[in-house]
Amino acid sequence: MLAAHVRSPKEKNLFVLALIVSALVWIAIAVSLVGLLYAPFIALGIVVGHAFFLARLTGNSVRLGSRQLPELYKRAQEAAGKLGLDRMPEVYVTSGGGVLNAFATKLFSRWFVVLNAEVIDACEQLDEGKQAGDPSAVDFIVGHELGHLALGHLSWSWLLWPAKLVPLLGPAYSRACEYSADACGLAVVDDADTAARALAVLSTGGRQARKVSIDGLVEQRHDTG
Repeated sequence: MLAAHVRSPKEKNLFVLALIVSALVWIAIAVSLVGLLYAPFIALGIVVGHAFFLARLTGNSVRLGSRQLPELYKRAQEAAGKLGLDRMPEVYVTSGGGVLNAFATKLFSRWFVVLNAEVIDACEQLDEGKQAGDPSAVDFIVGHELGHLALGHLSWSWLLWPAKLVPLLGPAYSRACEYSADACGLAVVDDADTAARALAVLSTGGRQARKVSIDGLVEQRHDTG
């Protein structure tokens, strides 16, 4: 299964609009004397800052592998295969200081997926009692982050930076990308209830996610959409 097959239609349309807006901004910067003078230094500063951030993060995290949390690493490998990734990113587990979160990022050709230990623990609480091979909330979270890489969201991130600052357009495009990544997570677990409860984990934690009404979540989305 290739991730592109589950990309949100809204993402495609918003991407085109964001690309046009961003291109106009970059052209304006390119023809501006101030832009020509400062843009290279700003870009270099962003790259160096991101490199230092990743160096500190990975230096204080655990990198998954065949000898390090091998079961979780195998899950990530299987998810990557289902989404059609041609190479495996570096996957890390880190302490999030109580924050339930996970994210994907890149530095040049290197891909990273970082999973906060708290979100893994919460997903494992939700999955307690399941048998080996059953749909897993952990798989959904991993599939969601791998989906960002498989769909190329990070490849275009720098180019679309101006559009992301535009009210309505920026948040709308970001949300559409999240919906596409959610669809990737669903494709990995192939179970709608598990996917929905994995999303509930991010709001309520593992034990409370068992009690959440999925129908109520859907109604809430329509009320706040």
